[in-house]
Amino acid sequence: MRACLRLCHEFRVNAGAHPGFDDRQNFGRKEEAISWSRLQLLIASQVGTLVSLAQAEGIPIAHVKLHGGLYHVVERDRHLASVYAAFIKERFPGVRLIVSPHGELIGAARNRGIQVWGELFSDRAYTPEGGLVPRSQPGAVLSDLAEIRRQMETFRASSRVSSTKGTLVRLDAQTICVHADSPKALPIARLVASLFHADA
Repeated sequence: MRACLRLCHEFRVNAGAHPGFDDRQNFGRKEEAISWSRLQLLIASQVGTLVSLAQAEGIPIAHVKLHGGLYHVVERDRHLASVYAAFIKERFPGVRLIVSPHGELIGAARNRGIQVWGELFSDRAYTPEGGLVPRSQPGAVLSDLAEIRRQMETFRASSRVSSTKGTLVRLDAQTICVHADSPKALPIARLVASLFHADA
């Protein structure tokens, strides 16, 4: 965490927390049922640890984005989204939330005056409803750079992405995710940066 924070400072990149299920075996990507009390405990522990380290380094935490299975569970559950937003507002005031444009969190956060950024995934396929295709399904993870370029260029031109049915889905997104564990993460990040740098 300290090494990452120092890199953020060195390269003038906003630092943010990415809390998820404490499930290393599945890299936090497996969905689990979760109570609101356990959700608060996970956020307090993981985000709180990073905030403490960041304060020691003199680096602000700009945003929080849920990871993997926890991201999807909370985005689908109105009650959990509400509890999560309220907890962030109370414990970590001033941070921005990065959320799904088509999930429950965007409304829950805005209702509490929390700044939100909708998120576009550069390396994931979308359903016609604007959700992500589950990783268990073929074609869910995009790795072809030409396909990713087309997707990003479509979004840049129209704020829409192509779905698995060939339809265009509108996304109110202000930030783009590149999964760091993708085998082509670096070329994807360079591609995205080249396409959006002029608009930054």
